[in-house]
Amino acid sequence: MGTNQLTQANVTYYILPRYQLLDPTARQLGVFMVDYVFRPLEVVSEDQLNRMVPSRFLVSSYPQFVAELNSNLNVTGIPKQIEVYPYPTNSVTLHYTYWQTPPLLGYGDYLPPTIDPDIVRTGAKVDLANNAMGKAMRMGELDRRRCIATSRIRKRPGSRTRSIERCATTVAPKT
Repeated sequence: MGTNQLTQANVTYYILPRYQLLDPTARQLGVFMVDYVFRPLEVVSEDQLNRMVPSRFLVSSYPQFVAELNSNLNVTGIPKQIEVYPYPTNSVTLHYTYWQTPPLLGYGDYLPPTIDPDIVRTGAKVDLANNAMGKAMRMGELDRRRCIATSRIRKRPGSRTRSIERCATTVAPKT
């Protein structure tokens, strides 16, 4: 080894985390901003980032791109992660917006004020009508099933369960 050759000690290295974890309740991501730039970062997919810069060796004072990774907590068990590029050389605060995954409601829980109770009521009535149609179909009562289906098609508010009862009394059961 000659005396004029460079060694690895003369080279500057940056050891930076490649992926950043986000809030585990984040369901859908919005805008990403860096404090001192005052402009949104460009959100790209992981594949787009791999095509644009496959080796990812650059570092900069602020990132320009954000790629979302591990987008399904229920399947992978890992919360959402992002990769920013170019990697920042100094400490950067990254602000982002997101929509939370709503908590599961139990039977005794109150509905949040943003949910209209009439929507839940109508959905329950549709489920009851579907259940009644399925029972009528399994028992071979096709006329009763047709009556329930046509009462659902009419879409008269508040009349679905009454028309189901009316169908049950007017159509004689099969003996």
